[in-house]
Amino acid sequence: MGSLPDAMDEVRRLCREITAGPPPAVSLPDFCARLARRRDRPILLLPFVGDGQSPSGVWLKGTRQDYVCYDAAASPVHQEAIARDVNQWMAMPGDVPDRLDRP
Repeated sequence: MGSLPDAMDEVRRLCREITAGPPPAVSLPDFCARLARRRDRPILLLPFVGDGQSPSGVWLKGTRQDYVCYDAAASPVHQEAIARDVNQWMAMPGDVPDRLDRP
C-alpha cells in the first residue's frame, strides 16, 4: 500500500485531470457525475431548500456512496463554487472520518 503523500499526489492528479483545460461552464450535477465515474464511487446529489442560515453545500461520506447536499436555489455560478468545494473535500487528507457515526 502506498504512503499518504503518494495517495494525496494521486488525488491531486485526478482532480487536475478532471478540471484540466479551459474552465467550461459545468453544472454541479455534471461535475459530480464525472467525479463519481472517475472515482468509481457514486455521488448522490440532494438539493434542499435553504433558509439563508444554512450552509450552501455539505459533503457526507457514506459507506458505499457519497452525498452532496446543496441549496437548490444556488445560482449556476454558486453551483460552480460548490463543485470546486466538492473537489477540495475529496482531496482532504486522511483525517476525514470514514464514517459519520464514529465518536
